[in-house]
Amino acid sequence: MKSSFCNLESQKLHYLEKGKGKTIVLLPSLWITSRPFEEIGEKLSKKYHIIIPDLYKGKSIFTKRATNVSDYLNALEEFLIKLRISKYFLIGISGSGFLVTSFIEQTLNKPIKVLLFSTSFNSAAFPEKRFFFIFKGYLKMFAVNFATLEKIKVILPVLRDAFSFLGTHPKQFISEAFIPIGGLTNKPCVSTTLFISKKDEFFPYKKLLDLNKSIKDLKTVTLNERHIWFFLKKDKFVKEIAGVVG
Repeated sequence: MKSSFCNLESQKLHYLEKGKGKTIVLLPSLWITSRPFEEIGEKLSKKYHIIIPDLYKGKSIFTKRATNVSDYLNALEEFLIKLRISKYFLIGISGSGFLVTSFIEQTLNKPIKVLLFSTSFNSAAFPEKRFFFIFKGYLKMFAVNFATLEKIKVILPVLRDAFSFLGTHPKQFISEAFIPIGGLTNKPCVSTTLFISKKDEFFPYKKLLDLNKSIKDLKTVTLNERHIWFFLKKDKFVKEIAGVVG
């Protein structure tokens, strides 16, 4: 994928881009940059125009870190304007899913459809005691994904990317654990499909089902997978995206 920069008011934003066709904007999860998603982007670019921005992370250059959700949303809004993107599909993964649900409530430049993976539509699934919640989820995730050599080979590059983020932007990395993200809206203003991972290490499956029952016009798809299954089964991930985007 092509590595480029876009000059925004808040930062010199780095992003990956490739392909032609329908435009898909994929937001990497919190604590992870565009790098681990590059192979997925390559696969998607065979059919779509795929963009993966590094909002306040990765190779992006900024002097003032994001301290609230509005900083992320304003940067994404400006980025879409600068690249003249008005017809697009928006993907949120894990923590970035909460940014996406907040963004579609705020922006006038709404996506055609929203796809959410390994997350919840609103932040009711994300407790106030977030640090312990995250720590416990990561312990479970590591225990599962370091069980076989095949999984270790896939997960290690993701971990290296996270540690690189920590080394490059340590204050921003830490801030992402404490930024109050997401809202409590019970009705998506854009056609939204939520892919729930049945064996998710962070979000209990039954709790997610109960939460999403009260959300009107939300399509849910249950997958018999774990939280970061999309890194282990990239072709399946691309297929699920294509099933919604068309």
